[in-house]
Amino acid sequence: MYFTDENIKIHYKKEGLNGPAIILLHGWGQSLETFDFLIKHLKESYQVFALDLPGFGKSDQPTKSLSIDDYVKTLKNFIAYEKIDNFILAGHSLGGRIAIKYCANNRVKKLILINSAGIRPKRGFKYYFRVYRYKLLKKLGRTNPNAGSADYRKATPVMKGTLSLVVKEDLKVYAERIKAETLLIWGSDDQVTPLKDAYTFLNLIDNSDLVIIPGTGHFCYLENKAYFLMIVNSFLLRGEEHD
Repeated sequence: MYFTDENIKIHYKKEGLNGPAIILLHGWGQSLETFDFLIKHLKESYQVFALDLPGFGKSDQPTKSLSIDDYVKTLKNFIAYEKIDNFILAGHSLGGRIAIKYCANNRVKKLILINSAGIRPKRGFKYYFRVYRYKLLKKLGRTNPNAGSADYRKATPVMKGTLSLVVKEDLKVYAERIKAETLLIWGSDDQVTPLKDAYTFLNLIDNSDLVIIPGTGHFCYLENKAYFLMIVNSFLLRGEEHD
């Protein structure tokens, strides 16, 4: 299925006929297919929506670099398009960034953050030395084509700009505004969004809980699907009357 947002075709999946609505937002470099097992699990009791975010999966590449605010706007337009109300929002990594900023100013039924990005790390002297050295070498035309993260190197020019816009924003001030009951699910060995970020979010978000999946990394939900589904089930059924 597709809907069009500001001339960008957005691919999405809609499964399930009854029950509360759940919207799933994938991480950087992924697509809605990463949630196929979760959609299959939830669709018997929930109406599940999953998007290919602009620039990923089967959705169009944007014509300009996007900020988190741009992605939040796309999410809002999708919610209006599908007439979704009183829903549960879940996001992994980049999807977590979008979910955090959306929930800071909008009401949701519940929020699930999976190895969410959004905490900007403190940078030391070595980091800034590398940045300034890179900029100097770039001016001299002597940059290493392998410089930068793997995500950055794989991205198109527009999406490289998007990644730069997205990662520079620290979302702590937005996390503090979240009022929804929130579940943080984290891999104990995550090297992308380290476990200390989970504890930061736990302290910032009122009415939040943290569950750590031992022996997993940034994709904890794929590395231990059975445990992940058990955690999600428990959270979703908390306070619910339906089975």
